[in-house]
Amino acid sequence: MQDPYKVLNVPLTASQADIKKAFKALALQHHPDKGGSLETFQEISEAYQTLTNPSPKKDTDGPFSTSGPVADILNEFFRRAHYSSRIVNQNIRVVMPLTIRETIFGCEKTATIRYSTGHKDLKLKFPPGIKAGDTLTFANFGDDTNSGIPPGHLFVAVRIIEDENFRIVNGQLHADIGISAWQAMLGATIDLDAIDGQKLSVVVKPNTQQTDQIMVVGEGLFNMATKKRESLTVNIHIFMPELNTKQKQTIKKWL
Repeated sequence: MQDPYKVLNVPLTASQADIKKAFKALALQHHPDKGGSLETFQEISEAYQTLTNPSPKKDTDGPFSTSGPVADILNEFFRRAHYSSRIVNQNIRVVMPLTIRETIFGCEKTATIRYSTGHKDLKLKFPPGIKAGDTLTFANFGDDTNSGIPPGHLFVAVRIIEDENFRIVNGQLHADIGISAWQAMLGATIDLDAIDGQKLSVVVKPNTQQTDQIMVVGEGLFNMATKKRESLTVNIHIFMPELNTKQKQTIKKWL
């Protein structure tokens, strides 16, 4: 027999734990049931027996004995291999595009899912407060090719559809309003269409600057933790109105 340390590729100072670890890795790699060489597997088994039991009894059953340290490890390996190789129905993963409004208020969407046996239309419910990148799990709505065992799961990842008037920035809902220089200087009340279609009255304070933001409480995204809507951030954009000759003359008098 070859040097057992060389067979298991461990140093002479290897501990019993190191020897056991090396044996398990090589047994997995070279086992005949996994396409390995029977001769190599026997050498590995004998080397392990030699190093773990310096004065072993002669094993009349060979390396496939149902008792002893080698058999214990192999039995453990086959139990795990059997479990990992058992037949299962596969999971299905899809992406569902949602509008910002749908993520705030929740929605029910019909998704056409392709299975190996054909297509199915499923009604999927999305809770208020769901975010881009979130993935919902619909148990037992996955592949069902193999009958007699539970179906796989359906995983639905959320993608947000861009909105013309609203956007999400760092987890907050944002909108823009344009005001004239006069409104910025004197103050004003501006109407804004909310995400739910209602009208909002946004109060612009006097001396508002181009970079100012106005927070509108309760008109932002839905917070799953608090079960309430957060604030809407309104970004101010100031534009200069076109002036007629008389207006220009009046302004010049002020300067």
